[in-house]
Formats: sequence, structure tokens, C-alpha cells
Amino acid sequence: MLPKTISISIDQFLLATFNKLPVRLAKRVLWLLHSNPTLGDKWGYYIRQFHYYEPLPDFSVITRKHVIQKRLLTCIDWNIEYQIDLAKRLIAYSGEIKQITEKKFKSLQFDFLNEVFFELDAAVYYSILRELKPSKVIEVGCGYSTQIAALAIAMNQQEGKAGKIICIEPYPQPRLTEPNLDVELISEKVEDIDLSFFAQLGAGDILFIDSTHTVKFGSDVCREILEILPAIPSGVWIHFHDIFSPYDYPAKWLIEERRAWNEQYMLEAFLAYNHSFEVVLANHLLSVDYPEEAAKIWPGVSKWKDPYHHCGSLWLRKK
Repeated sequence: MLPKTISISIDQFLLATFNKLPVRLAKRVLWLLHSNPTLGDKWGYYIRQFHYYEPLPDFSVITRKHVIQKRLLTCIDWNIEYQIDLAKRLIAYSGEIKQITEKKFKSLQFDFLNEVFFELDAAVYYSILRELKPSKVIEVGCGYSTQIAALAIAMNQQEGKAGKIICIEPYPQPRLTEPNLDVELISEKVEDIDLSFFAQLGAGDILFIDSTHTVKFGSDVCREILEILPAIPSGVWIHFHDIFSPYDYPAKWLIEERRAWNEQYMLEAFLAYNHSFEVVLANHLLSVDYPEEAAKIWPGVSKWKDPYHHCGSLWLRKK
């Protein structure tokens, strides 16, 4: 492996060289790579052009002004009154959350300022676990969320309500094997797990989903929304992460990072005129439209300089 400084220099040279190619020649090279996908297969890349038949948007024309607009999704019942009522009930656990931030728990630790599952989303997850006291939690996509869940389950157990966390994670991080983390780890893809597995959940239990966020052939998201959700029993609470509805994905993700996640669009279509599932809490909607209520759960909301902070947990319940 080349030293980092040399690697950066080579990258800069290659970019500069390609940038100096005549436009027609550069397009020809890209077209050849696009037309011969097996070449890219060897390197783990594929070249696609901007085209109305392609699932990728034209990132070059996306503006922040357009992205931050609230979309008109009247086909979904956002259940605002219930959301605000639930948020008020979750305030009861703000003292415990403060203790976690102050590292008062010696057996398990959680950093609310991590860059993956943080601040309001983590505080709400902890509080819902404390409020519902579920017997079982199945997480599809695990890591930081599992750590905060374990803290909540431990508190429930102290009050005489035992709970179990089952993690479905094909690519487990080291934190999932910590000796103090009491979870059952299934290192498989959710697509390979039989639907009957999810029948063990009961009313008040939780199905926590934080997977690939992409809809495509054979994807876990298609499996989760179209097959698993219809199969779970009534009364189960369902969580999806990185869902910003009725707003769009963060401008930074679309414009700077050029992420092409599309999970929330499929989820919105699933919820449209759907009377079998109800929205119980939409963290992003709550933090943008009702920041004073969100701040009671996680005080840091009031300090966010950008109102379109990247919190994005969407909570549903199957009727």
C-alpha cells in the first residue's frame, strides 16, 4: 500500500489529467465504461449517465432551497395530536437521559454525539423503550442504537420487566460483541430470514429497522416494507431510521455527498391511505415544526443552528 501523501498526489495527477482531456474524448471513455459494465464489475464500480430512465437524480440541478421545502403529503395521516401527546409522555425519562450523558452508568456507555445514531433519535429510542417496556426488540441493522437500547432494557429489568434484544446484522461491528452487551446476534441478511421469525413479536414489542435505505432488486428495504411489515402481529411498534418525511433528505446528503437513498419514498407510498399502520412519532417533523416539544426530550434541539438537523427516526405502529 502506498503512503498516504503519495496516494493523494497520484489521485490529484489523475484528476488533473482527466480534467484536461478533450470533452469528446472524456465522454467517449465514460461511454465505453458504461457500455461495458463487466469492466467496472472487476473494480466494484459502475458508470451511469444522467437520464430520465435512471433512478439517480441529476444532482447538478438540485438546490438547497428546493430540498428544504416541506412536501405536500396529504395522503398520509401524520397523527400530529398523538405525536405531541407521546412526546410529552417521553419527557418522564429526560432525567435518565441526562445521567447517560454524564456517564453515570458504569456497565454500559453511550455517546449521544456520535455521527450515526445520535441526539434526538437516540433519546427518543431510549424513552420509547422505557415507556413501552417491550419483551422483545428485533433490530435490523445494529450498532450505536443497540447500545442505547441495552441501557433502556437494563433499566426496565431493574423495575422487574425483562426484555430481550435480538440483532440481525450481517456485518457486526466490534461494539456488538462487548461482554457487557447482552444481545442475541444473528449475523445474517434480513432477506435470508424466514418471515415466521418475526411472528415472535407481540403488542408493545419493537421492530427497529436501520438498513441500507435503498430500493432496488432484491434489497432488504423491499423485503422489510413489502413482506415483513404485513407479517408482524398487531400492536408492534416499528422504527425506520433516516426518514425525514414530509421533508426531503438533507441538502448536504443530496448536493455535497450525492447520496441517492430512496427508502423514504417507498415508505411514503406504503403509508399513503394505509389504515393498517399509523404514524406515532416522526422525529424530523417534530423537530422542525414543533421544536419546543422536541427540545423537552432532547434539550440540544434548541441549540441546533440548522433547523434541518439530520435527526430522522420515524415510528409507526401496526393497528
